[in-house]
Amino acid sequence: MNYFEIDRVIEELPKSFAAPSATTWFKVSGQTRPSVKEYRDKVIELMNNFKSTLFESYPYNDNSIEFIEYAKRGLKKLFAQ
Repeated sequence: MNYFEIDRVIEELPKSFAAPSATTWFKVSGQTRPSVKEYRDKVIELMNNFKSTLFESYPYNDNSIEFIEYAKRGLKKLFAQ
């Protein structure tokens, strides 16, 4: 099965979800100048939260097992960058 839609989600995840969410998180928490490490850690935390939500949202069947493995490989490549 072709899961090109999730490829686009994974590709855009850092800049369309995680980075803006991290910026907002720091604003809301009152930290106006997080360190690069703090910011990067928050982005990774938010990406991991998305990953958990993604994997928990699909029904457990043969198709979802294939999809989850596919998505895990894509996310692993993203985290390795």
